[in-house]
Amino acid sequence: AASSRALRQGRRLPWRLHISLAAVSVSYTLLLNKALSSELPTLVLITMKNGNLVANMFLGVCVMRSRYSLGQYFAVICISAGLVATSAAGGQAAAGAGASPAASWSALVGLACLIGALLSRAATGLVQEVMCKTYEAPVQELLFYRCLLGLPLVLAQWGSISWHAARWNSAEVSGLVWPTLWVLLAGNIAFDYATKVLISNLIDRTSALTAMLVLTFQRFVAFVISTSLLSESRVGWDLWAGAVAVLLGTVLYTLAPGPLAQPAAKSKCD
Repeated sequence: AASSRALRQGRRLPWRLHISLAAVSVSYTLLLNKALSSELPTLVLITMKNGNLVANMFLGVCVMRSRYSLGQYFAVICISAGLVATSAAGGQAAAGAGASPAASWSALVGLACLIGALLSRAATGLVQEVMCKTYEAPVQELLFYRCLLGLPLVLAQWGSISWHAARWNSAEVSGLVWPTLWVLLAGNIAFDYATKVLISNLIDRTSALTAMLVLTFQRFVAFVISTSLLSESRVGWDLWAGAVAVLLGTVLYTLAPGPLAQPAAKSKCD
């Protein structure tokens, strides 16, 4: 539906902007996949992904020249402290008893890739916000061309995709019988697409920062479910403290006064 509507309405944005949006989206996917394949603990990954708000404000100040209130800065400091505590807990887990230097190095690389992914995701939100407000581009057009330009990346990974498909068609993979992995993959694709559509519409109606707040709360819920139902080992207090600090910072940001008014000379860009 989104594809047909985008084609019927015609393209409003120049190709260079669509390519820029696709590039930062692809960078986010590649860096996040690298982080997921590292030795960084899954719970740390879930919590660190909430750093989108920090990355978004960082790019907003440095690139968009946005201005924020003291309450918003304080909230981001709380989130940053929570992320630091979480990353420290993850480093201790990766360097625990029996951990090899290679595992510690892999966790460090995963953390660096995750930070890069957060910056790429924040850049995606800011670029999309500018496109929607400046060019009044419909969300359907942004989604269609972002997927279209990202298709070559999928084709470049065809060998790996074929290998995994053949492996998943076997009788059992990691204790899961066929077709459990295919069902999980289909569910992940469906939920991922629904999230992209809903978040894109949310950015169009509000701002990229509001969308990041929603995602932060969603990931905190995922953290609680993972620690309560899926984690095989007991989660330390430092990891819990980091996750709670991130959530507290998000709530404080929501309650803080809005951004300061932009100077009159920049009003045309609002």
